[in-house]
Amino acid sequence: MVNFFCTLFNIRKDEWMSVLFLFTIAALVTTGSIWGSTIAYAAFLKQVGLHLLPWILVLSAILSFFATGIYTAFVDRINHQKLLTGIYIFGAASIALGLTLLYLKFSSIAFPILYLLFLARVAISNPHFITYVNSFYDIQSAKRVLPVITAGFRIGNILGGLTTPLLLAWFASDRIITIWLLTYIPIVGLVWLMPYFLRKKGASGKPPHRSTSLVKTASRRPYFLDLENIKEGFSYTIRSNYLRWIAIGTLLSMILLALIEYKTMELLLQVCGTQEELASFLALVTGIANIFALPILVFAISRLITLLGLNNVILFFPLINLFICGGLIFAPGTLSAIGAYLGYSVFPGIFQFPIDGLLYNAVPSRIKGRACAFVNGLVEPIGTLMGSLLLFIPVLVTSWWMIPLIIGILALAYVANTLVIRKQYRIALIKMLEEEDFSFMLPQESSDITTTDPIILAQLEKKLKESTSRELTVFMAQLISQTGSHEAGKILRRAIDNATDARMRSAILDVMAASNLKGDIVRDTYTTFLADPDEQVRQSAFIGLEQLMGINNKQFVALAVNMLNDSSTQVRIRVLSALSQTRDFYLMPSAMNVLNAFLADDAPSLRAQGVQILGQIEEEGALVRLAEYVNDPADEVRLEAATAIEARIHSINGHPSGTLFVAKMETLLHDPVERVRQAALQVIGHGCKQNRDLYPKLIEALSDSSPHIRATAVNNLTHLGKSVISVLHPKLNSPQLDLRKMVAVVLCRIQPEEFGPLVNTSIQGNLLNIYQQYAISDMLGSYQSSFGLMILQKVLNDRNQQLLDEIFYLMSAMHDADAVQLVNESLHSKELSLRASAMEVLETMTNPKTARLMSPFFDPEHQAEQILSIGKDVWDLPQPDMAKTLRTFLATPEEPWLRTIATFVLGELGASLTPSPRPPQPAILPDKPRVTFKLLDETNSENREINNGEGASEHIGSRRRTARRAVKPDLLSLLSDEASPETAQTSALPAVAPETKESDAIDRPSDSAPTIFTLPEIETLLASSLADSDEEVRFTAQIAQRMIAGLRKKDLLQKEHVMLSAIEKVIFLKQVSFFQGMTIEQLKVLANVCEEEFFPTDTHLFHQGESGVNLYVIVNGRVGIEQEKRKGSFVRVNTLEAYSYLGEVSVFDASPHTADAIAIQDTLTLRISREHLLALARQHPELSLQLINALNKQLRHAYDRIAELTRSRPRELHKLFDQFD
Repeated sequence: MVNFFCTLFNIRKDEWMSVLFLFTIAALVTTGSIWGSTIAYAAFLKQVGLHLLPWILVLSAILSFFATGIYTAFVDRINHQKLLTGIYIFGAASIALGLTLLYLKFSSIAFPILYLLFLARVAISNPHFITYVNSFYDIQSAKRVLPVITAGFRIGNILGGLTTPLLLAWFASDRIITIWLLTYIPIVGLVWLMPYFLRKKGASGKPPHRSTSLVKTASRRPYFLDLENIKEGFSYTIRSNYLRWIAIGTLLSMILLALIEYKTMELLLQVCGTQEELASFLALVTGIANIFALPILVFAISRLITLLGLNNVILFFPLINLFICGGLIFAPGTLSAIGAYLGYSVFPGIFQFPIDGLLYNAVPSRIKGRACAFVNGLVEPIGTLMGSLLLFIPVLVTSWWMIPLIIGILALAYVANTLVIRKQYRIALIKMLEEEDFSFMLPQESSDITTTDPIILAQLEKKLKESTSRELTVFMAQLISQTGSHEAGKILRRAIDNATDARMRSAILDVMAASNLKGDIVRDTYTTFLADPDEQVRQSAFIGLEQLMGINNKQFVALAVNMLNDSSTQVRIRVLSALSQTRDFYLMPSAMNVLNAFLADDAPSLRAQGVQILGQIEEEGALVRLAEYVNDPADEVRLEAATAIEARIHSINGHPSGTLFVAKMETLLHDPVERVRQAALQVIGHGCKQNRDLYPKLIEALSDSSPHIRATAVNNLTHLGKSVISVLHPKLNSPQLDLRKMVAVVLCRIQPEEFGPLVNTSIQGNLLNIYQQYAISDMLGSYQSSFGLMILQKVLNDRNQQLLDEIFYLMSAMHDADAVQLVNESLHSKELSLRASAMEVLETMTNPKTARLMSPFFDPEHQAEQILSIGKDVWDLPQPDMAKTLRTFLATPEEPWLRTIATFVLGELGASLTPSPRPPQPAILPDKPRVTFKLLDETNSENREINNGEGASEHIGSRRRTARRAVKPDLLSLLSDEASPETAQTSALPAVAPETKESDAIDRPSDSAPTIFTLPEIETLLASSLADSDEEVRFTAQIAQRMIAGLRKKDLLQKEHVMLSAIEKVIFLKQVSFFQGMTIEQLKVLANVCEEEFFPTDTHLFHQGESGVNLYVIVNGRVGIEQEKRKGSFVRVNTLEAYSYLGEVSVFDASPHTADAIAIQDTLTLRISREHLLALARQHPELSLQLINALNKQLRHAYDRIAELTRSRPRELHKLFDQFD
């Protein structure tokens, strides 16, 4: 039953309890209010007459001001539940006051007071109820839930309206007022008990406590005197464009409704003769209208918001209001009066109240209550007051056409204002995302030490001298340097003099430079240690001296010139870098000689550093020389030359050889290094302003494989403006899909109104591809024992992620790029509320349909069936067929990599059909429970063992190694089919780590699995692959044939001569924890530079103290990690097996190995050289980021492991000052 109602009302199962409570509260409050307020309103209107209505409205506005002021002092500071309870108690007390006056026979003032206090209570309860409800739900959930909850008000209106005539027939007015008072008992009880029931039932949503930003304020000042709270809320509202427009709209609507109410009552009083007759008529109309309105509110509004978007639905009420006003103006009478009465009494509760409440979700939570109070509690009464004052103008009241004219003008202005709010809504959501996402960047209290107390400094110096830890020494030096005093320089100088460790001296010098210490003692320290025997100390001293004296100081320049003869290459480079920024570099022959030596050096790294220094020289001659190195054979040299020329791009345009520079950079448009191509594009893009013949070069770059290059080409073409449209427009018919997309982006940025639909079409095309590929990926998840299908599934998932990223890039053509990036980042947040707000922004940037299509891919709890169902409903996507899919991949001409993977899959499928001595292990598993992999390919790398051959992370317990050996076979066993049935089922897991949770394991394949292809069909398909134009496809087809023939086993067992295909390398690397975060495309690039290297037993992979030049991954065998503790005495610190890696730390900085690595049995490895690794990092920046992430994770795991093993307490450092006597 609960499930049925949740589906019916469009709410989640965990929300029904909170919705029921809030719905009941709203129904009770409204029912009682209809009974009492209708009686009070009709009574005072009959008693005082219509001519006093403006005065009553003025008094109600004044009371609302006062009530709002009190309410604002409390809101956002105390629990919303307590505040709502207090508001309802105030309502009960005001009724009790009116009831007392009635019993005392003061009916002439009792009814006006009852009605006025009721309006004052409504002025604060309505905005707070919205704030209270929104506090339970995120912005997306609120759009579904709030209309259902506000239906409680409609239920109350229906019950109150239909029962009021009965109550009037049975009871006197004072008895009905008493019943009204009694309704507050269950209302207050429900509000008070609601949190208890939600906690007990584990329901969704918890009322938030007071804003953390105001906790300190709340503790210092009494609530009632907290004017700062009121001031902050009002000032924020005034500064916010969004809230200002909402306030203007509220003001217009209240003035308009006041005038409509007057005109309506004027018409209805002519029809109804007595107080009871008017009250019964109004109640009956209200009740009947709410019967029809209730289904709209409960079933239609939330679905309309989902279908059309909130920024479109907010137009409903202004347009309905405009229609009603037209009736009053052009056809005044009973029917138009009834319509107008419903327009200000019933329709706002359906089309305005819940919608306006949702608009406040674009306001930061810390200020939402006060902003809502400002608009609803202050602006609304002001609007009512202004409308009332207009009725005091005799010419308006006596003239038959003046009030209708004003009503018409206000109705049109209200619609126009709502159109502005639609636009401001998206902007406000983005600003709120920025505030919520970056709130941690708020300034914190400074903790810098500013004291120069000699006693404190003496204690710090004592601790510094006693320190035996380098880290503690540096920390103490930082504390001392932060005093900024003259004594700090002296203390640090003595510390440097006493330091025997060169690293310690260098670190203290770095601290002095970072603290910007000054004085003779500091300068003397730097100058003295320029002659230190250690090169790092000399370099630190030089940097400090440069910062202290400045590069144009003659004394500094003289010292720098003398250091050009330093024995250290790195010191000379640092000195040259400083001198290159002086005005007279070309007048220093010694500096020029050193620079020329670097530029002519055979080592690419030194040439690159020389080019970097050359780029810092402002002279024209340096610019000309840079062009000489644009075509250097070394990637790093070309990179430095290209980026240096790019940095001088403005100098090129006015240079006599500017055309030569552009021509030189044209040769780099197809450079393997991405950053080089990007720099070349920037220079050519600048040259396009003078030479339109260069346009095709930029357009060609729109098809580059790198998204960064394509984005650079788009930016340059966009800057050219309308002049490029005629050249780009024909490219919209290009057969290249990616080119068409990029052309659409450029055209949309230049003329968004005309070409915006092209971008929307591209977005829809991407979404269609995503859903198609997701369906195929889900199907592949049913065939879990094939390595090839595992890789194929991962390729599709990676490509879907690229398509999603591309959608956000396409959106940046129509919206601010920073805002789009913020939305993208927020959608990946772990915070549900932040994701919901980002999805709301996405909806306003695109449309509700696009947002709904993208939403599941950012939901961590999404179900595959949900995505497949959406694809079926929107595009009628068919269920993919495995055989048809593989044939399609095999016949894709522009995708050799897909053909390679599909060919390998054929080999696996064929091998499973070939008889073997033992029961066959089929490569498919269609009848077992599916493991559907998420689009974003979330891996469990955080829980995987980091198996490193160097550093702290190498000390892994033997028990864990034994467990891994028991469940993880090596690659040769897997591919040669030698794994046991027990290990085969684990090895079939897609993209798993060496250690896999039991819940992630996949059952062994069934022997009764159906066949995708017959063996003759496979052989026919492989024959086509053998004739493929791509060498890797042909090689993989040969391997597939040997797999089917059972010969691959023999190939792999010959470890000395084994050759792995690219797909086999990718399969293996994907199982290694160090590479888990990489995409298949990145692994393919890495596999292309991996080389098989065999080490017989007792052969060293490297020795302790040797520079790191290779990263090794163990394919098969075992490697011991040994350290020499004493001469000739070695200690085994770790034993590494298949899927382990070693040398990863040293390979990046060529630092010495900290241990020996020796093969303790015949071992096959994949070797990646430092040269190849650095070249790949330059050519593929995204790959280098993944490697850095892998190293960071390894370091984090190493520290965690050390923390587990050590008994020390590093946190004692935080108690340092507690140790001072």
